[in-house]
Amino acid sequence: MIVAAAALAASVACAGTVPVSDYAMAYHAGLQRVVVFGGFTADDAPSADVYAWDGKAWSCVSGAGPAGPRARGAAMLAWDAKRGVLVLYGGRVGPASLRDTWELGADGWKQADTSGPTPDPHGAMAYDSASGAVLLFHTLGDDGPSRSTWRWDGVRWTKLADGPSAEFPDAMFDGGGGRPARLITARRVGDDAFAAATYDWSGSGWAEVVVAGQLPQFSPQAPAARTSAGAVLFAGFEPGGVAPKTWVLERSAWRAYEGPAPGRRKGAHMVFDAARSVVVLHAGDDGARNLTDTWEWDGRGWRRLL
Repeated sequence: MIVAAAALAASVACAGTVPVSDYAMAYHAGLQRVVVFGGFTADDAPSADVYAWDGKAWSCVSGAGPAGPRARGAAMLAWDAKRGVLVLYGGRVGPASLRDTWELGADGWKQADTSGPTPDPHGAMAYDSASGAVLLFHTLGDDGPSRSTWRWDGVRWTKLADGPSAEFPDAMFDGGGGRPARLITARRVGDDAFAAATYDWSGSGWAEVVVAGQLPQFSPQAPAARTSAGAVLFAGFEPGGVAPKTWVLERSAWRAYEGPAPGRRKGAHMVFDAARSVVVLHAGDDGARNLTDTWEWDGRGWRRLL
């Protein structure tokens, strides 16, 4: 099902400007655009709007309006290719965590559920092409052992599997072309050290992928995305002011990219734009101020577009 861009653009107008931090991000195959929802704008205003990136500029797709989701940060967003809707789950409003599920389709926003599987916003969500469903992997508390995976079918959340345990959710993305969803976690390897662990969804659980090369060393919550050849991870906010580093996964091996890259930041996300075969990284904050830049990774290097 392809949702016409005009159908969404005709809904409620956006109320503010493009969010730059703590937003949710996904690739919308109907629009053939990367979209962002919620988070905070450059002047720290909370947002409930959806904006789309066309490779040159961000434009308003849909505002929430009185019938849409409330403004929030730390939500999760995924495009359900089987049903042709964007799925939004959870997030935070101030100190309060949310458990609601929303869908954005041709008729605008619809609240689909109010009591999802977890109130903890630290998770990862993506569509799984192999099974045709949206998957959510989450933890109950940063230091707790509970990790589980749930499926959203448009009506309810269903628990599918426990584990992998004691690893921090970092990123999940659709493998594309019928390939299974891939999960990247941050596995503790020292008191303050973490390394990437890679898993593919088997249909009933997560199967660890054996990778070669030096494993990425990074703090949890580093943005990652699939690429045409594998995956890319941006370790952009490491302790002690360590410079950002880009890690590339190709042919089941990680390598460090040493070329020019975006500057230090947290609160940013990145997503593969399947229409243009690039990964889009947007904004975040550098610890002192909000950023407003947008970058793209084309498999060879980074390029700043905005």
